[in-house]
Amino acid sequence: AGIAGVGIATVDRVMNERGNVSDKTTQKVLAAAKQLNLKRILPSPHHRLLRIEALLARPELPLISRLNREFARQAQRIDKSVIIQRTILKSDYPALVAKAIDETKCDGVVMYTQAHPLIHEAIAKCKARGVAMISILSDLPESERLAYAGMDHYSGGRAAAQFMAWTIREPGAIIAIGDHFGFRAHAQRVQGLKDGLKDYAPHLTVTEV
Repeated sequence: AGIAGVGIATVDRVMNERGNVSDKTTQKVLAAAKQLNLKRILPSPHHRLLRIEALLARPELPLISRLNREFARQAQRIDKSVIIQRTILKSDYPALVAKAIDETKCDGVVMYTQAHPLIHEAIAKCKARGVAMISILSDLPESERLAYAGMDHYSGGRAAAQFMAWTIREPGAIIAIGDHFGFRAHAQRVQGLKDGLKDYAPHLTVTEV
């Protein structure tokens, strides 16, 4: 600590790879350790802390609550060189979500959000400065996100239609309930349901409401 000109706590964070130390300070501490011929394997000087932000909105929803808990569990399980930071927004208004994306200080953002020009613009700005953007559950293919992690919702809608064809023999109308079509997942699932009913159960229709 004396040779590097830092505190003992900083030496502890570097030597035990606890993170929250700049690359410049890490280099100074490792150089001091080598100068003292410290009898231990030193951390890699190129090992850098990686920060991932999990961006979620509307914590009162059961799905968001489950996602929040799972991200918290993963933060305890993964390598200590990776930090998962959870940001919970009170609403999913595009302007609020776009602001949160634009202001991230992390290396990557994992987000479940709707498609909107403001959000797409914020994602593009993050990509331009080297921040990886990944959409989960509902895709944003029109944006410059790096990847999508989630199911094929259109196929899910068709699977629901096939199940209904097996179980509902009488003709009638179906009401499809979702959040809103700003989320691509909802729109894809309902479209898959409609198309699937035409193929598997033409005696059933989706009521427009």
